[in-house]
Amino acid sequence: MVLAADVSDLSGRVLLKAGCVIQPGHLQILATWGVTAVGVTGEGLGGSNPDPEREECRIPAAALREIEAEVVRRFSVVNGDHPLMRRLAAIVKQDLMSNYSLHGDE
Repeated sequence: MVLAADVSDLSGRVLLKAGCVIQPGHLQILATWGVTAVGVTGEGLGGSNPDPEREECRIPAAALREIEAEVVRRFSVVNGDHPLMRRLAAIVKQDLMSNYSLHGDE
């Protein structure tokens, strides 16, 4: 989901700017500052080729941590700084997130 408008705390300080892709960590930050609702655009909802960052927003934080740990485990014996390995790790993470989104915690 993408923010439709800037999100501010009660004193008017901008916490997140319009156009920001909402990440799981943002939800905790917003709750901490007393923000209970935000405006979002429909962009990225229900598409056949989801954006990985937006996909993360639909997966519970605990499941996302498990997915990230699994990717780290799978790539622990290779050079994680190499561009090809980083790209492959991102592809594996996206695949695991897509499988979770389709099948949940089976």
